[in-house]
Amino acid sequence: MLRSSCSPWVTCIAIVIWLPLTAAPARALDKQASAHGGNASATSEGFGISSSLLAGVAVYNPTYAARPDNTGRALLRLAPHLDIDLLGRRLSIPIDINLFTDRNLPGFAKLVPSELDLISGVTSTWPIGPTALELGVRRSGTSRRTSTLERVCCSRARASGRVCAEPSPAVISAVRRRWAALAPSELDFTAEIGAHLVADVDLHVAYERDMPIDRGGMVQHFITVFLTWDFTWLPVEHPATKPPPKVKSASQPG
Repeated sequence: MLRSSCSPWVTCIAIVIWLPLTAAPARALDKQASAHGGNASATSEGFGISSSLLAGVAVYNPTYAARPDNTGRALLRLAPHLDIDLLGRRLSIPIDINLFTDRNLPGFAKLVPSELDLISGVTSTWPIGPTALELGVRRSGTSRRTSTLERVCCSRARASGRVCAEPSPAVISAVRRRWAALAPSELDFTAEIGAHLVADVDLHVAYERDMPIDRGGMVQHFITVFLTWDFTWLPVEHPATKPPPKVKSASQPG
């Protein structure tokens, strides 16, 4: 029995298809801040570093969990955010850290972090009229397997008239499950109001509700009050507006 090998371009295509399907299961809360605090400007260029800090408390929380395993109930939240601009806002690396505490614990144990989330990725912001479009990929974990690559190789081998080992039913089932991961499974709704307090410090009140949409299950919701503080470590350069060069006529001296 002759087993075929994949050409490089087939392998690359299979990897591009496979990687988005291998992301770690997403938790309910939107634990990542928008790059640059949601600022729609995308005219900067060059290298720069900016950050923000979110600190808040869940004033109403009947169901929102304090841990990834859905135990406890969230009380306090601390969320530092960092933006590293490589080509201004055209190419940035956002980094998020998220901490929760558990209101079900006794006494001062309520102040001890119960969950730590680390999220990073790559974003690109492009102006569209009065607003801007942010594109990017963020991940908090990966899990890679080879069953999809094996399936693609076998399909290519059959097309060329060669023989390939038949994938097992378990492999085929696994691939189908991965493609099913593209279907939406959760809907998160957030309503938020904010007010500017002092320089770079804002006060926000937000209600979040996270609901499964592909099947029945637990619905989590809570109301939080939090402060955000934005500050810049290294300002990004902005393109200078230079006046047009003067054009001298032939009659002008010098």
